Amino acid sequence: MKRAMRIIGAVLVIALIGVIIFLKTVVGGKSIYISTGFEKDVMIKVDQTQTSRLEVMAHLSDMIDEYEELFGEDIWTETMDGVPFDEYVIRQVKSKLTRIKCMNQVALSRGIVLSNQEEQNIGKAAAEYVAGIDKASVKKYDITEEAVKDMYRSMLMADKLFDDLTYEVDTEISEDEARVITIQYIKADTPEAAASIKSRLDGGESFSSLMKENNPYEYEYELRRGEMEEAFEEAAFNLVTGEISNVVETSKGYYIIMCVNEYDKVKTAVNKEKMISESKLEKFNEIFEPYEAELYAEYNDELWEKLSVEDRIVTTAGFQDTYDKYFK
Repeated sequence: MKRAMRIIGAVLVIALIGVIIFLKTVVGGKSIYISTGFEKDVMIKVDQTQTSRLEVMAHLSDMIDEYEELFGEDIWTETMDGVPFDEYVIRQVKSKLTRIKCMNQVALSRGIVLSNQEEQNIGKAAAEYVAGIDKASVKKYDITEEAVKDMYRSMLMADKLFDDLTYEVDTEISEDEARVITIQYIKADTPEAAASIKSRLDGGESFSSLMKENNPYEYEYELRRGEMEEAFEEAAFNLVTGEISNVVETSKGYYIIMCVNEYDKVKTAVNKEKMISESKLEKFNEIFEPYEAELYAEYNDELWEKLSVEDRIVTTAGFQDTYDKYFK
């Protein structure tokens, strides 16, 4: 479930607003140039920091596994944002690692270091990840614990920079602001039709039967603030479980709403964390992007062009999952 939630979030983020830090595209506003001066298997350079082929493959393999788990192996025949899906995923990895390396460079300049305990956990995470990799992948990608430790250090330094730049962000979000409710609703195109439906409801007919009669399909929805028009939300969030609203007029039609659950505690907690993360991300980008604009990212196009989703590191423990186990 944790893996599924992360990758679903990633798809929505990249397609819409870039909510998750490391999947935010970083090319816009940056100075980018191409260099042929790369050491063997180096795919990205940002000043003093480098990204190896192994690091790219670890992140790419995670994404390949997760997309296939969610959507099946046929996902690679699809397109996204006008490009083949495999190319789209490789672009995700490229953007993600460019942002991580830019963050590493800024973290170094700000004197951020890892503690002894963090270094110990990096060692444990690297040993666990490598232990789960099959022998063919270890040989093919020359995987060592020391190399994986460096990769986890890079991720942790980026996380620590994020925390450093956002520690003063106001995270006070009330339960009501984050509240998630479950509703059903009936839509009508005219006020007369809506009034007729409301009259029948008042006369004792069931909401469910009238919803099926008047809607092309049943409408049940988990509602969060900011997702619907103000009039709709005002009516919905003021209902208690089992209560039915009056007719609500919006620009899209006329609605009658029934509250199925006035407060989903678990989903409200998840939504609250999401809202806090978005608030921190907004503040982070505001502070970080001026630093980022001064950095130069170099790409080894020859190696990037050879990447394929047909290749992956075969492992029983995902690279990101293992990191999350020790640091999230």
